[in-house]
Amino acid sequence: MRPETSGLLQARTYSPLTPHAGGQVGQASVDVPGTGPRERLDHVLLSANVAPVDQRVVVLAVGSNASPAVIRRKLSQGGVSTTVPFIKAAVTGIRVTHSAHVSRPGYIAATPIAAVDSTTELIAALLDREQLACLDMTEPSYNRLLLSAEQFPFELDCGESPASFYVYDSKRHALTRPGQGPVPVSSQKDLFARLAADCPPFSALVDAVEFKQAMRALAGSAALRDEVRRCFTESGWTSDSGLGGGPSG
Repeated sequence: MRPETSGLLQARTYSPLTPHAGGQVGQASVDVPGTGPRERLDHVLLSANVAPVDQRVVVLAVGSNASPAVIRRKLSQGGVSTTVPFIKAAVTGIRVTHSAHVSRPGYIAATPIAAVDSTTELIAALLDREQLACLDMTEPSYNRLLLSAEQFPFELDCGESPASFYVYDSKRHALTRPGQGPVPVSSQKDLFARLAADCPPFSALVDAVEFKQAMRALAGSAALRDEVRRCFTESGWTSDSGLGGGPSG
């Protein structure tokens, strides 16, 4: 679940951050319950022997990576630090849709897509190099793109605007209803119902009346997942994200 406020993830604790208007992220106040006066974020990070803000990169989360619990699990399994600042952000020129493929667990994940004049509120994770490499390993169906804030205006909660940021862009492209644009991001229940009603090739492959059963069937069959991906492509339900971007670095 995406957090309601900016915060600092440490182990299983998510402590709220209070950004200072017009300031820098590293100067945000951290409110750790039961530890006394608030401290600056950079001070808390250095005290934990992890990289300060200016040694981290900004990764815009459009799907489950906005969840501190998901990031904690991925980083923990990768054997790297689970201390991560999460900052509320607003980006112009990008909206969120679904990827035109089914993930191994049987759900249809989110992906970004270019959308002129659209401003979207999301969460940005600030990751060090080891955390970024670990997250890359968990996203085999995505390319990590480096986007310029000059092309996609981007502002963090405190008002700071980094010159660039990363996003994970689906290798399978975006799920787009022919002639009607990207499919709006929604719950899996609503998405499966929409596809069952509007995409006959999908409904021919997947019985989406009970979406949880459909997800279990998809999770249990790589062949079925491949068939669904092909049906999206062959029936014209895909489009390029239009993000372009630079090398992941």
